[in-house]
Amino acid sequence: MNLKKLFKSTGIYFLGNTLSKVISLVLVPLYTKYLNPTDYGTYDIIITYLNIGILIIFLDIGGATLRFIYEQTDYKKVIDNSLCIFIISSTIYTIGFWLISLIVNIDNAFIVFLYGLLSAIVQYMSYIARGLSKSRLFALSGVIGTLFTGLFNVIFIKVLNYGYASLFLSYIIASIIQILILELNMKLFKNFKLININISLIKKIFAFALPLSINYIGVWFLSSYNKVAVTNILGLHQNGLYAITNKFSMILTFVSTSFLYAWQEMAFSIKGSNMEKGVIFGKAIRNYIKVLTPISIGLIAFIWFAFPYVVDEKYYQAINYIPLSIIAITISVLNGFLGSIFGSIMLTKHVFTSTMAGAIVNVLLCHLLIRPYGVNGASFSLTLGFSISVLIRILLLKKYINLKISYLYFIIPLCSFIIYSIFYNKINLCGNLLVLFLNIGIFCIMFKNEIYSFFRGVLWAKK
Repeated sequence: MNLKKLFKSTGIYFLGNTLSKVISLVLVPLYTKYLNPTDYGTYDIIITYLNIGILIIFLDIGGATLRFIYEQTDYKKVIDNSLCIFIISSTIYTIGFWLISLIVNIDNAFIVFLYGLLSAIVQYMSYIARGLSKSRLFALSGVIGTLFTGLFNVIFIKVLNYGYASLFLSYIIASIIQILILELNMKLFKNFKLININISLIKKIFAFALPLSINYIGVWFLSSYNKVAVTNILGLHQNGLYAITNKFSMILTFVSTSFLYAWQEMAFSIKGSNMEKGVIFGKAIRNYIKVLTPISIGLIAFIWFAFPYVVDEKYYQAINYIPLSIIAITISVLNGFLGSIFGSIMLTKHVFTSTMAGAIVNVLLCHLLIRPYGVNGASFSLTLGFSISVLIRILLLKKYINLKISYLYFIIPLCSFIIYSIFYNKINLCGNLLVLFLNIGIFCIMFKNEIYSFFRGVLWAKK
């Protein structure tokens, strides 16, 4: 496994994907000052419904295209045929959205429609940029989109006072700019040729994308359905608090997504028998958990310290929801990492099985736990749902690729999380800072060789 290439790709994807999302965290003080929890909860629930609609209609056509670009020698045919599926999906989305708008009253319907369509286009084109090894283009377009999103959020929210509609408008303008950058460099639509359309290839891409899409629908019920339940049971105000909590916990997702993108490309390119892959993947999983644990616990401590300085007082209640939210997200990113391995060994149907099992657990427990425990009940049901999914995936990987990993790698970190969460609100500033620096120290000790090699390489390059 080429770690140098992996870390380099991770850095590029951090700039292109993660940094483009970090802006939403940086703007939390703006959001919480000018938008009340009810308005922010309204925006969040609209996005939640949009996401499930996009997952159903657009499938995971971008992910399927990325996989087939690595498999096929003629990548232009793959892109043209996947683009054909994407255009059909866009037509269905347009018709479906406006039919639903006749039945359900959707505030700011046109900008909500554009938000959904443009987000699907950006995601699709970004996958292709990665498949064509244009990772720097992917990063550059993401950074530029980030800057425009931030700029127009400030203008629309603070200056023009457009309310939560500002969040939609800013993203729309930034997405149009990002799409233009990607198209000018890749010319996907300009170079589209009908002569390349092959029904057999379309069927293959569709057959690969469908189970992945169904899996993502399961992921929605495993990770996003809780927002619907919180809104229905506790109201939009509490969902606004829940959304802000998730903004902080998504810091972990930002970092892990960058690594996952880089790892996904490397995993797809790994050759050899499934047994040989099992050795590589086992080592990767162990290292991933070793990285996640101190980062996640340290993040909880850091948020405790930073929260009052970045969040308006009307959202202060949300600080009590942080620990369980971070635990849920930690297990979810591990679950996503395991899922990428199934894509590499072409057994994506098992990703669906494990996801649906976790989703069922989450949905059933969600309603039972939210009423007595509020927003923390939603995070706890998420934790249990993702844990079930992780357990099933590990058992399946042990079966198919003879994965070697001790369950202590899962039990010890979970116990650490639980212990710290119990004392989270009972220890003072010094206690939380101690936890933060202790975890930084643990991380440095575990990866002392990698850190030494990195700085040695930097200093050597300067010479």
